Amino acid sequence: MASPQSLAGNVLSMRDDAMGRLNGGAPAFEVTDVIEESSDDVTLRDGIAKVVEGTYEVPLYLDGYEPGATMVFDDAGKPEAQGTFTARFVCTIPTEAVTEGEARPVVYGHGLLGGAEEAMSSHVQQTAAEINAVYCGTDAIGLADGDTAFAAQVAGNLSEFPSVSDRLQQAILNYLYLGRLLVNMNGFPSNEEFQIDGGATMLNNAEAYWDGNSQGAILGGAVTAVAQDWTKAVLGVGGMGYSTLLSRSVDFDPFFAIMDVAYPDPLEQQIVLGLWQMLWDRGETGGYVQHLTDRPYNLTPPHQVIVDVAFGDHQVATITADNIARTLKIPLYQPALPDEAFEAIFSPDDVPADPASQVFFGLDSIGQFPYAGSALFYWYSGTLPPQGATSPPRWARSGRRSVPRRAQTRSHPVRTRTRIPAASRL
Repeated sequence: MASPQSLAGNVLSMRDDAMGRLNGGAPAFEVTDVIEESSDDVTLRDGIAKVVEGTYEVPLYLDGYEPGATMVFDDAGKPEAQGTFTARFVCTIPTEAVTEGEARPVVYGHGLLGGAEEAMSSHVQQTAAEINAVYCGTDAIGLADGDTAFAAQVAGNLSEFPSVSDRLQQAILNYLYLGRLLVNMNGFPSNEEFQIDGGATMLNNAEAYWDGNSQGAILGGAVTAVAQDWTKAVLGVGGMGYSTLLSRSVDFDPFFAIMDVAYPDPLEQQIVLGLWQMLWDRGETGGYVQHLTDRPYNLTPPHQVIVDVAFGDHQVATITADNIARTLKIPLYQPALPDEAFEAIFSPDDVPADPASQVFFGLDSIGQFPYAGSALFYWYSGTLPPQGATSPPRWARSGRRSVPRRAQTRSHPVRTRTRIPAASRL
């Protein structure tokens, strides 16, 4: 078993050093573009005033900027800054924030091999407008769109994997600096694009929030565990433990085709996944989960999280989200699934008296409402259940269903892409 220092020590050292360099202030940043009208490239939904893009400076603890770079250490074995990294940000700003202010500042984590642009995608715009939240994203270097070619290269050569883990740890710091820009008065609140008429900030900057989906949730648990500028997070359709996730995800299919050539022996493939995980733990929730909520690291507040998953997910195996809840003893919102879902799991004639206790074994239910705390929440849309194997439920990708969509009720809402910061649910 790895120690907390082995797993999180690099990131905590980077965080403390980098935040100390700010001396109570905010990172240097520049607004490079403001989009206030829809175009062929960007569509602004009703309720969205503008999208603001720019760059900001983060201490760089790698030996370069590009995929393939690895972490640099000093003589004491701690990450050592090598100058600065110019990260980019994309922020979606709702109309209400411009006219009324008091907008929630939200740090957004994008999906696998995506990028900062996801912070202005239609589903994020919808959420931003509905709850008056300014959503800001950056690139999760290591598994962002610019890393796609290198990720394929790593699939065929295990020895190059350390760069992925090291860049993900740098990405954690990049997100922390973005959070600081949202809450510090010398950051975004000082810029006219984040102000209402009269020069007051549009942001309710008492604290930020985290909202991440898929890869943004798998990495987001690690980011949140070390975050000092937010205490509430939504981990949407995510999990932990890539060695468990990869073979159960359709997203890994093209990379597995490469791995299958380099490492054709199934036993060798499992060894590869296990070796990867030893480093991957440092750049995803699995290495930080023990300290995600009520056992915080030093100089870190406790956090509340909504672990928000989709039944039958063909990209991120929900068993890994359940494992987060079991590790942290997070309760389950009940009823988690409708009867139709349990019939698809067990067969209609063989459903046990208390099916939830078998499907969600080891998880307690929320005792009473109103409830303030962390929770596991399932969304159901009629998707077939996982097949209980180490391969993905590929039928979900095709949209095939086994049960009617009768579950569109208040107790069992059909999952949409809308993600709401935990503050509005707790």
